Amino acid sequence: MYYVYLLRLEGIKNKDFYIGYTSDLKERMKQHVAGETKTTKGRNPKLLYYEAYNNNLGSCLGNFDIMS
Repeated sequence: MYYVYLLRLEGIKNKDFYIGYTSDLKERMKQHVAGETKTTKGRNPKLLYYEAYNNNLGSCLGNFDIMS
């Protein structure tokens, strides 16, 4: 299973969101919350949205639409 996800970040003007992808969403969220990722460290990431896919990651990114 592949996941594309949207995080809300605090403390960075004009960079309030982060879009990522992973094959293990629970583990990736643990890393974000623990500050183990450079892009979200110290920014209190909150999961806003995710989509799960059975197919390959290239297809996932082409189908992801955060505006819907």
